[in-house]
Amino acid sequence: MNMYSPAGPGDYQAQLNAYNRVLRKWSEGADVPATFHDLMATYNSPKPPQPPPGRSLVYDPKTVTVRLQ
Repeated sequence: MNMYSPAGPGDYQAQLNAYNRVLRKWSEGADVPATFHDLMATYNSPKPPQPPPGRSLVYDPKTVTVRLQ
């Protein structure tokens, strides 16, 4: 699975989980951004996978994860 390619119908959560693992690893040596906008401005790696239609992404700075809403 390539977490940077568009997600197929059944593997979106797997891609998001892989993205979150990389994000948490990156945050170990950095200040944790407070908002999703700040995260995207400071995290110089690929963006999270595009959410399915009708869904959005929510960032939780306490756990340094992005989830579907």
